[in-house]
Amino acid sequence: MTRSSSVIALLSLACALCASRVESQTTVTRVALVVHADSADRTWIDAQLAQASSLFAPADVAFEIIEVRASPAGSSLASIEDRAARDALGSRVVTSRAGEPTRVNVFLTERLVDVDDPPNERMGVHWRRRRSRNVHYVIVSLRAWPTTLAHELGHYFGNPHSSTPNNLMSYDRDGTTPPFFDAAQLARIQSHARRYTRAGLETITR
Repeated sequence: MTRSSSVIALLSLACALCASRVESQTTVTRVALVVHADSADRTWIDAQLAQASSLFAPADVAFEIIEVRASPAGSSLASIEDRAARDALGSRVVTSRAGEPTRVNVFLTERLVDVDDPPNERMGVHWRRRRSRNVHYVIVSLRAWPTTLAHELGHYFGNPHSSTPNNLMSYDRDGTTPPFFDAAQLARIQSHARRYTRAGLETITR
């Protein structure tokens, strides 16, 4: 081996080691969740959360429950029937000085009425309080499908519905492939995660 080829080999090895080190140092944004529930099986909650963290993993975002709260005295999450009831949940959301939620709030209900098509029900919704649009949260029915929380968190982190079959943000699911985020959706999640963090969203450092 000549001197020049030895130098090239050493440089290639150094580049490979640097790339490996950068990859190993990838920071996962662990987002703090508050779950509001009057009655819910923690196993069911953890299963929904595991699905969400798995699907968000390619965006280097994960979720961790830091608190489970019951309803204040005199109120209930048993049935959420109209826009006013959805808006009322915003009073339980703690916000930063920037007016953004400091944690992702997830409300679990036994009955979530479709406000556009009552008395039909929905599995979940990402809701923005009408009088203060920066205050937003997720509402999930206890009858929800395994990926409902992940889908609504997809909305929370900036993604609209998709027309691509089997995409997590699509209603067109045939089960032939697992639900997924595409590259543009993952980039949107990362961008919103950075913005929310700057606005005061709590993350967990390990």
